[in-house]
Amino acid sequence: MKNRIITPLLALLATATLLFSSCGKDSLEFPLSGKLKYEDINTVEVLNSVLYSAYRFIATDSYYGRYMVVLGELRSENCMANLNAMLMYMEYNAGKYIVPENYDILNIWTNMYKAIAATNAVIAHETAFPDSKEAELMVGQAYGLRALVHYDLLRLFGAEHSGSAVTGIPYVTVYPPTNLTPARTPVDEVKTKLFADVDKAIALLKSWTNEEAAQGKNAMLPQVHLNYYAAHVLRARMALWFGDWAKALESIKVVEDSHQFRILSKDEFVASWKKKLNPNSIFELAITAAAMTNTLSLAQTYHDPDFGAVAPTPYLKNLFEPSDVRGGKNMIGENVEQRLRKEKANEPLNTYLANLGKYPDHKTNTDNIVLMRYEEVVLMKAEALFRTGDLAGALTALNSIAAARGATLHTAATEDAILLERQKELCFEGFRFDDLARFKRSVDAKCEVEGTGDFYKLPYKYGTKQYTLPLPMEELLANPSLVQTDGFAGAGR
Repeated sequence: MKNRIITPLLALLATATLLFSSCGKDSLEFPLSGKLKYEDINTVEVLNSVLYSAYRFIATDSYYGRYMVVLGELRSENCMANLNAMLMYMEYNAGKYIVPENYDILNIWTNMYKAIAATNAVIAHETAFPDSKEAELMVGQAYGLRALVHYDLLRLFGAEHSGSAVTGIPYVTVYPPTNLTPARTPVDEVKTKLFADVDKAIALLKSWTNEEAAQGKNAMLPQVHLNYYAAHVLRARMALWFGDWAKALESIKVVEDSHQFRILSKDEFVASWKKKLNPNSIFELAITAAAMTNTLSLAQTYHDPDFGAVAPTPYLKNLFEPSDVRGGKNMIGENVEQRLRKEKANEPLNTYLANLGKYPDHKTNTDNIVLMRYEEVVLMKAEALFRTGDLAGALTALNSIAAARGATLHTAATEDAILLERQKELCFEGFRFDDLARFKRSVDAKCEVEGTGDFYKLPYKYGTKQYTLPLPMEELLANPSLVQTDGFAGAGR
């Protein structure tokens, strides 16, 4: 009989302990080296440390700090591996080389479930501090973050769009655990649990608004926490994923009617990426230099002269008109420093195009990671209105973004127009591959770069196994309740 492998996820479940973080109210600081047991969460201050451990795991480079964003771009027409360092990116670029033994996939999976363990520990103490408004807000955030992470797991590993009969992901809600070997929760049940968690978050966070914080009623800064409006944005995202247009419009209306956020103008757009807490920001992960120590940031991945390995395709660059600020030279242009270094070393790359505008600080790596901004809400509104037959309303919403960016206005609201505007507005932010999946589209072959050979083709055809990631092999070996997605090694165990 084989010895059983204990993976980080199972270790977390088995020991009922988690790493926690020391942090300020508005930043993510370095993790402490200790472990925290369930019974040690006995003050609001400790509860806050546990909550911030969840934010910390979400911000790591194995999650939103890099991979969650980059995978959505590399697996689409938007970006390609440019042969500069990080050979691992080529696997996602080409699709067919992704395997269950991939170490990145295990890291992504593990960090996501570490974040879930932290949220579950907070939620387990929901009634422990009945007189603390601050504790109530922490629990509300934990419910919202738990929904966010499980939703992300579903998008990455759920296999709904891969033609597999085996779908779903383990939805873990108990801390300390009662089941150390969770199976894949069916997608319909995942959907029910997701909306239950996000609705609970909304109920607990309802009194916590940007306006309230601005008046000094609460010391925490909502934009760097999963706040009331962010919970509604998440609810709308999930509703679009599952095709519940009415539910999406309900939450979109809440955000819109708050008048707390606005579309940035063309003149503001480029500079906004060098700032924190812009007027369009609904939820962003607050990053400090300490939090990014020994990790590779999004800025480094996109355009650092030494580490920049994920480049825009010429196909993406050519989508933008000269008047569209989103495709201007300050947003998508040549990485001059990288070209000079490579040519001097006689190691030329196949492209020096780079995402120069979004996540620009590759020196200190302290760009906040904006997870939700108002322009996405407007584009979700356009899509939901289109799906419910309000073509005029959809066109108005769609063109409010195009007009603000200096692009030609659309003449009709169509699936193609909605997808295109989302692609141009949200490129480099990780949305594109999931948009193609939701719309049941294949990756456009026009993104291939001439002369680069087979390795740079993206053979992503809708309904094939490339539309999901395999469950990590180490988890399959450790957990007899897990079944691999069809088409990957370990299926049918």
